Amino acid sequence: MATLTLLQAVTDALRTEMARDDRVVVFGEDVGHNGGVFRATEGLQKEFGEERCFDTPLSECGIVGTAIGMALYGLRPVAEIQFLDFIYPAFDQLVSEAAKMRYRSGGEFTCPMVVRSPYGGGIRGGLYHSQSSEAYFCHTPGLKVVIPSTPADTKGLLLSSIRDGDPVLFLEPKRIYRTVKGEVPEGDHTVPLSKARLVREGSGVTVVAWGAMVPVCEKAAAEAEGRGIDCEILDLRTLVPLDEEWEAGIESEPQDPDELERLLALLPPRDREAFVLRCLLDLSAKAAAARLGIEPNAVDQAYHRARIRLRELLEDG
Repeated sequence: MATLTLLQAVTDALRTEMARDDRVVVFGEDVGHNGGVFRATEGLQKEFGEERCFDTPLSECGIVGTAIGMALYGLRPVAEIQFLDFIYPAFDQLVSEAAKMRYRSGGEFTCPMVVRSPYGGGIRGGLYHSQSSEAYFCHTPGLKVVIPSTPADTKGLLLSSIRDGDPVLFLEPKRIYRTVKGEVPEGDHTVPLSKARLVREGSGVTVVAWGAMVPVCEKAAAEAEGRGIDCEILDLRTLVPLDEEWEAGIESEPQDPDELERLLALLPPRDREAFVLRCLLDLSAKAAAARLGIEPNAVDQAYHRARIRLRELLEDG
């Protein structure tokens, strides 16, 4: 096995699949001669030629639309959107065309294509290079959303995405492009889609994460362990469709009110109030508030105080 960064694993996956399947075509803004803004496609044009790895105009709508046409004609396109923040002009192509192709044609046509894109903050990229927009696409039937957190998963999931029969949005957490390293199997290595990864076993609380937040949660779990809290960490890997076995397992786990109280007791009072406010969006909020000895009226009052304070801050600012 080779030790690679997450970014190098992307390149390795693309090179592996382009060598294995001559239907695979890679294209996007600056992905050819320059190898992409992060150099994820570096060397691919030289190795496979300009017909299989090429630059496109600055037109996200055109990039995704081209990928759809290629997929319908039997190719396996891998289109790159330079930053996920730029994908919105292509939203209609993804949501209204690619995602619906199998259904609208009664299964006569499929749209086997991958749209790769770096996403997320953490690199001081500012407002147009830091967005995490995966939730928009997770509500789109027919579109799969995949986010890796390790180099091995990056290669394995990307190969599985390219070989899948439906459109896949493959999002790469650029915050850990070069900071996370790990062993990656050489040659053909696939990781099945819709299968979560158990990062850490634990019995006290289940933490569900994906992408760049997985290593953050690992550090938090190590710190929590010193406080007597045993954390289980689950890396979703595929956001849509979810791993149904894990999803069912989490939903069926009994809730321990004593454990919840013990966890909340570690929070400062202001953070505890913030938790209750956040729980207003959850049906379990009333139960959580009751266990904390907080009356529903007090929760409502705290909520209204927060809104008033926010309004004052906006007016002052």
